[in-house]
Order: sequence, then structure tokens, then C-alpha cells
Amino acid sequence: MSPGVLNLPVIAVGIFLGGLIMKRYKLSVVAGAQLYFIASITAYLLLLFQFGTKCDNVRVAGLTVSYNGTATISHDEHSLVSQCNQNCSCSVTEWNPVCSDSGITYTSPCFAGCTSSTGQGKNTVFHNCSCVLTPSPVDGSKSVSLGQCPRGPECTQSFTSYMAVSVLSFFINSLGTTPAYMVILRCITPELKSLALGVQTLMMRTLGGITAPVYYGAFIDSICLKWGMKKCEGRGACRMYDSDMFRVIFLGLFTCLNGCSYVFAIAVIVLLRKQFSKEEVRALQQTASKRNETELQTPNMCISDGSKTDIRSTENTTEITHNSVVG
Repeated sequence: MSPGVLNLPVIAVGIFLGGLIMKRYKLSVVAGAQLYFIASITAYLLLLFQFGTKCDNVRVAGLTVSYNGTATISHDEHSLVSQCNQNCSCSVTEWNPVCSDSGITYTSPCFAGCTSSTGQGKNTVFHNCSCVLTPSPVDGSKSVSLGQCPRGPECTQSFTSYMAVSVLSFFINSLGTTPAYMVILRCITPELKSLALGVQTLMMRTLGGITAPVYYGAFIDSICLKWGMKKCEGRGACRMYDSDMFRVIFLGLFTCLNGCSYVFAIAVIVLLRKQFSKEEVRALQQTASKRNETELQTPNMCISDGSKTDIRSTENTTEITHNSVVG
């Protein structure tokens, strides 16, 4: 099963839930940035467990094991030639794997030292193979069949655990996608929002979409054990990789690049806290000044009303005294 079949629906659900959390709890810009950082760093730590998922190399004579069955890694195609097949004049560019009963794969029937065959097509079986290891001449078989030997059941278990960690990690990481976009839209002035989104998209495409396949491919090609050949005598696709080194390089490169990005994420959160703390202090100061102005205006109004009352009472007293004197 392809990883995308499981990861894409989970990512969609995570993005939706991330937006729902932002709306439900009315998170601020700083809180949204913190949610993105927590989700991303949690997913990052989960991916570290994938270093423990391991699948051993297929046992291929001359590449991952020697012809006597000893485990070894060789990038030299001339290591395919051994004493048991050196008189066969085999082509090192040929890739037609055959599988023996001992579980060792040979790159071609020629390199297995086979001299005869029976059957046709996919059912062809090669016999009298001098390079095939057997416990004893009586109990063992010197025959090989077409096709690469299957991997052991531990590889299936490793793939299952790898996919479980991958799905959980992608889901947690996608929870921070919507908050990350909201941080960009909220902390930038309206006239610069379109420019900010354009710059972000440009950086993602330039650093991730265009250059990443180049350097990822260069690192992965460096661990190829057997290259194919084109009909026009050019190097073709890789027939077999070193599985153990593939795991280390692929996950290690991703871990290093993703880990470096958290330096910038922490810096953004610190800057946002400083910026919005200053704005909150400024807002509190404005509120306090308005309150002080209101308190200062209220006693003056009371005093002026009292003065008017005293003046009116004085006028009335004067009128009464004047009337009594006239009377």
C-alpha cells in the first residue's frame, strides 16, 4: 500500500481540526504560533522513532554477501566475479536475478554458475549451479529459479510500524498548518499580506520543491549497489540500494533540515511575544489614561453643580431680606 493513501486523508483531517481549534478557543497570534510549534516538534520527535525500523538488505551474492555466505557490502561490480564463475565470461552489466534455496540471490544465472535449464518463461529453473551454497551435496539443491528472493517477515512488521508512526506524525504536524497561516495573515499589515504569502510560496517551491529532489537524489544515488544499463550503453536506474544506509541517509537528512528550521520558529515566537506584549502595554496605558481623564472630569461637574445651588440659595435669601425691609 502506498504511504500517500494513508497519509493524505489524515493530513486533511488534521488541517480541518487545526482551524476548528483556532476558531473554538479564539487563539491569539502568539497562541497560534505556539500551537504550530508544539504540533511540529511533537511530530518531529515521533519521526525519530523511525530510525528503529530496519529491514535488512536482500542477500545478493557479490553485493551484500560474499559467495561463501559472509555478510559484506560492495559497490564494486567486479566483486560479482568469483572462482566458481570466473570461467563463465559473465557480463557485470546484466541484471536477471535468480533465487536459490539457501535464500541467496544471484544477479544472473551466469553468475550463479548454472550450466543447464528446464522450463520456459517465468517457470524456468536453472540447474547444476556451481556457485550455489548447499549444506551438503546430498541434502542441498544446486538449482535456482527466476526472480529475486523474497524478504523475511520482519520487513513486513517494520513497514507496518513505520506506517503507524508516519500516519500519527503527519496528523499531529497538520494540526499546526492552519495556525501557521493565520499567524502570517494576522501579524502582517494588510497592504503586505499578498506579498508575504507570495514570498512564502516562492521560498517553499525554491528550497523544497525544486532543489530538494536534486540533493536528495544525489545522496540516495551514492548508496546504489548495482546500476542498470541502458540499451545505448548509458547508466540506467539503480537496481539495488543499500537498505540500511538508505534509511540512515533519508531520515538523517530530513531530521537535520527539519531540526534547523526550529531555530527560526523559536525566533519568530520570541519576536511575536515582544511585539504583542508592547501593544498590550500600550493599550493598557491608553485605557488607564482615559479612566484618569474621566475621574478628573466627574468632580468638576459636581463642584459646578454645587456652586450653582449655592448661588441660587444666596439669591433667594437676598430677595427675602429685601422684601422684609421694604415691608
